[in-house]
Amino acid sequence: LWVNSGKLEMGGGTLSLIQGGGLDSNGEINLTNSTLSLTGPFLNDGGQLTTSGSTLTLNANTMFRLGNAAVFDNYNPNGWGLLLYNNSSNSSTSTSLTLGKAGGSITLQPNANAPSSGFVQWYHSDSNVEYSQHSHPIGIATNDTTLKVLGEIKLKNNAEIDSSSGEVSIADLSLEKGEIVINGGTLSLGGGSVGADGELEIIGQSTLKLEGDISATGTVNIDPNSVLNFAANTLDVSGGKLKIGGARSFDSITT
Repeated sequence: LWVNSGKLEMGGGTLSLIQGGGLDSNGEINLTNSTLSLTGPFLNDGGQLTTSGSTLTLNANTMFRLGNAAVFDNYNPNGWGLLLYNNSSNSSTSTSLTLGKAGGSITLQPNANAPSSGFVQWYHSDSNVEYSQHSHPIGIATNDTTLKVLGEIKLKNNAEIDSSSGEVSIADLSLEKGEIVINGGTLSLGGGSVGADGELEIIGQSTLKLEGDISATGTVNIDPNSVLNFAANTLDVSGGKLKIGGARSFDSITT
């Protein structure tokens, strides 16, 4: 499905895109109170995507190119990975994906087929399938865009959240078995925990912001060049492992 111009309005029900789809700058898709079910990539080339009260469901590893701010109250990954890109050339346009709602819970847990399935970039008209040539984690990977999780997010079975030059905001983190990697961006945590099999890695000139307390029995790895902004909150790694470099104050870190 490609909306070049005109409008597609759901008004409830499910829009299932087996080979993906998207919209051009003059196109509009209204998914209010509806479900977007993806088995292929979704590309927004600057059109109007309305997602109020909607649900995002994955049936395969999925690439999602963001052309504006999209909000899905419910997110059902079903063990598949989500790959996010900033698809806007307009610097005044904010591209972001918000998942979940306050009091809700999302679980990232790779299924058996996800690691070897790859990410489709596009289904061509000549029946050729174009795959991403890069390796991507199973969970959520973001590139130069913003990801917000409003409720709790659980990472299990080696799930990963990976951000490159973007912003990730999580209201309540439960990192049981897996990894969060921030490379050149910002991670804001409203509180939560890193389990014994979890790792939180802040690489290069990244920023870790705490808006609530974090307890870790796993590993927290903080690069010497990173910035820490804990306000009055605490990172408790007394039951875990802390790898940290640079000149640091430990006033808000418990070891």
